[in-house]
Amino acid sequence: MAPRAAALLEAEAAAREAEEEAKRLRKIAQREARNARRRKSGPAPRRRRFRPVRWLFRWAFRGVALAGVLLFAVLFLYKAVNPPFTPYILSEAARLGGVERTWVPIERIAPAAVRAVVAAEDANFCLHWG
Repeated sequence: MAPRAAALLEAEAAAREAEEEAKRLRKIAQREARNARRRKSGPAPRRRRFRPVRWLFRWAFRGVALAGVLLFAVLFLYKAVNPPFTPYILSEAARLGGVERTWVPIERIAPAAVRAVVAAEDANFCLHWG
């Protein structure tokens, strides 16, 4: 074989080896990048201790806050819509076997009846103006 042909064959073999080595290094780099994405950065977080008193206070606060939000929601709902029932109406319906009501505007009610209802609700009605 001619020395020139042997040199070309050696160069082709070296190029092939270099290409295979580059391909192997690319695979290793891709695998390391994939593993780095899977790993969390930094040290593992320490697990916090369970504190029952703090947990109880946190859930009690959430419960009170939820009750407050629900109370305001019901109040605003009753302001916008005539209430279909109240606890008093339910108790009277249970006692009497049913309650029938017809909503009327306050203008159609006698002023003395309106004052009587306010007086019945407020025992000190005669002692103040509001």
